[in-house]
Amino acid sequence: GNQASSLLHLLYRFRHHARAVVAGILPEPQAALLSGILLGIESGIPADLMDAFSATGATHIIAISGFNLTLLSGVISGVARRLVGRRRSFWLAVAVLGIYTVFVGGSSAVVRAAWMGVMVLLARHIGRPAYAPTAIAAAALVMTATNPNCLWDVGFQLSFAATAGLLLYARPLERWAARWLERVLSEEVAQRMVDLVSDGVLVTLAALVTTMPVILYHFGQLSLVTLLTNVLILPVQPAVLMWGGCATLLALVVRPLGQAMAWIAWVFLTYTIEAVRLTARVPYAAVPVRIGPTPLVIYYAGLLAVTW
Repeated sequence: GNQASSLLHLLYRFRHHARAVVAGILPEPQAALLSGILLGIESGIPADLMDAFSATGATHIIAISGFNLTLLSGVISGVARRLVGRRRSFWLAVAVLGIYTVFVGGSSAVVRAAWMGVMVLLARHIGRPAYAPTAIAAAALVMTATNPNCLWDVGFQLSFAATAGLLLYARPLERWAARWLERVLSEEVAQRMVDLVSDGVLVTLAALVTTMPVILYHFGQLSLVTLLTNVLILPVQPAVLMWGGCATLLALVVRPLGQAMAWIAWVFLTYTIEAVRLTARVPYAAVPVRIGPTPLVIYYAGLLAVTW
């Protein structure tokens, strides 16, 4: 107590108040899961459920990530442009991103996503094309310049590795899948099938290419059902975030309205929880596999060479 600035004190008091509101409009463990996804408070999630998320390689949906901040910056930027004009909307969106980053705890993954979001907003503000590799490089430069120790933070490593994997391999995997399917299907049908499995399978594969060695090095566990789990749960995550966020905001102002909307969010939260628990019960859903630093370096050196 009394150790933070008045702004931080206000932010964290509001954060805990929002957590109490979520707990009041949703049962457990749905309330705890939404608090993790929306507010960055994961401490209330039951241990057995966290183990299930870990065994299925689905913990990334709990962590505040680029998706949350992309959605937030897009909504704020769009609303602010109508209210205060294009020029001022940039500064308002950047301020909201900064406040939300501190509000949810400022983990490495959130800070990385926030800096990339600022770069994209800046590109739009000055009328230049946004280039994701430049944005991620700028984020890494700023974060390591202000705190070189973040290089050893697992969240930093996983966040940048996953983002790099998406940037480098998601589109090539989509093109490869489309070409492979076009051998037996029409071009239109093949593209529809690729679009259908892109987020759940191909995007997950792209992230796994660059994150799997880090996961095995730090956690010593290989999930054999991660693709299946992500196929099941990723399509509903935008609904979890939007319905859950709207329910929380409404409940802060008018509790009955927030409660009504919370039951819609409950459906998607319950589906996510049960899908994770179901796939975690698959025999050998996760197997112990640990690698040392030498295989880690060899893998990334080979991946870099192949990619180059």
